[in-house]
Amino acid sequence: MEESDRVWFTLEGPMVVEYDAGGYSRARVRAKGEAFARRFVGQIWGAPVPERMAYLKALLPRVRVLEAPWA
Repeated sequence: MEESDRVWFTLEGPMVVEYDAGGYSRARVRAKGEAFARRFVGQIWGAPVPERMAYLKALLPRVRVLEAPWA
């Protein structure tokens, strides 16, 4: 089972919060996204740079991705 970094409990239900600093492979991103979609009402992913944001958006088109620099 894929574990999330955090869970945010919203009025709509639990939403996963995940951060990818650039180390997740394509297969790992997809596996996490699919597993989270079965367990949570939504997903928010963070990435440190715009290029990684674009990568995540391409792999997870229904997921919200935010730029969150690690500094």
